[in-house]
Amino acid sequence: MDGHAPRATTVRRIDVPESGELAQLAAVFEDLQYVLRCCEHLVTALGGPESGPVRVDADRRWSRPCGPAP
Repeated sequence: MDGHAPRATTVRRIDVPESGELAQLAAVFEDLQYVLRCCEHLVTALGGPESGPVRVDADRRWSRPCGPAP
C-alpha cells in the first residue's frame, strides 16, 4: 500500500438527527472559512501605504469570493 487512504466509491444517505446537525455545523464552518478569507484579504490590502485605498462594494461582498480582482 502507498500510504494513501482508499477513495470512497459509494455515497449513502444517513437519515438520523445527528446527520442534520453535522450538516449544519459543516455549513457554519464553511461560512467561517469564507469570513476568514475575506479578513485575510483585507489585512493584506491594508498592509502598507503602497497598497492604496481599499474599495468595498456592499452589494457584491456576499456574491463574489474574497480576494484580488481578476
